[in-house]
Amino acid sequence: MRRHSLRATRRRGIRHFLWLLVPLACSAFAQSPPPALERAVDARQKLERMLVEWTWDDRRNNSIRYYTSRLSPTEDILTLRPDPDGVVMREPGGKASDFQPESLHALAADGQSWQHAQGTPIARVRDRNGPAFGLISLRSVGLMPQLGLVDVREAVFNDGPGNPPARKYKTSREGALQVVSAQRDRSTLEWWIDPEKEWLVVRAAELKDGKVLAEARSTPRRFGDSWYPSTVELFHADYKDGKEPTDVVSIQVATINAPDLPARLTPSHIGVEVGTNVHHTDAGGKTTFQIWDGEKPVSSAEYRSRVKSGELKADNSGFVRGSAREARGRGGGARARTLGKARYGVHPTIRPG
Repeated sequence: MRRHSLRATRRRGIRHFLWLLVPLACSAFAQSPPPALERAVDARQKLERMLVEWTWDDRRNNSIRYYTSRLSPTEDILTLRPDPDGVVMREPGGKASDFQPESLHALAADGQSWQHAQGTPIARVRDRNGPAFGLISLRSVGLMPQLGLVDVREAVFNDGPGNPPARKYKTSREGALQVVSAQRDRSTLEWWIDPEKEWLVVRAAELKDGKVLAEARSTPRRFGDSWYPSTVELFHADYKDGKEPTDVVSIQVATINAPDLPARLTPSHIGVEVGTNVHHTDAGGKTTFQIWDGEKPVSSAEYRSRVKSGELKADNSGFVRGSAREARGRGGGARARTLGKARYGVHPTIRPG
């Protein structure tokens, strides 16, 4: 009996000792981000409303694209606009595509991603599986050694699969810059932060075994009352030995936190008009077909009923019939499928080429 009591006491003692070790082990590695990095992220999050015209020079594919970004506190719009030759879409190799919309839009809002080619009768909507779904966001560009994602904190603090969330941080100084290093399981991230320019990240890099794998270098500029990159150069070790940038983001015009910028961005801001057909694909892959009533998608039966009653007035109500004709094809089924893919399947964040 006494022997059993001793064994139980030992087990309780061992468990208590192990519980003491767990927080010690975690605190040695899973540290909170240093204040300099938190301030850099907070400064970007304070860029709540933005209107930015910019270019993306993709040097791997020898292509330059022209964008306009509109940001509200909770939504992002990315618009692919015409280049100086008036071309929006090009084929690989640079030839202008047969189909040329006025512009191509992508909207991230309310857990969904919208895609719409200006002047066409269809908008495509897909439910997102998280805050970052591939839409390039000017709010987070330059914070990481790759093009930014929609959510700033997601871009900086989510290490993704293959890297545990635990990080070991170190801080140092290089002249006026504060340097933050985050050791991860497979690589290290480093940020060079300028506290005199609203904690702007002027350089971000990913390293492994002391070698730079990828890097972003930003040139600061004051836009109104806010510091923001005027140029972001992205480097990668597999492109010209990391000595020349793979991509260059250049800001032409930036309006930040102006009172006349909208507090919310909706499908109407990307040209989705009353009567536009909405193809909605949920997270499970099921697609439903609805019509935009100016505020939300509704069933075609409800839409037609409200148009008939006079509640809705749509100059483009022919979109409903037009999309059906296009679905049947103009001049042949195979050609119609190709046109449909070219017209409505292109997302403006696809790498140019």
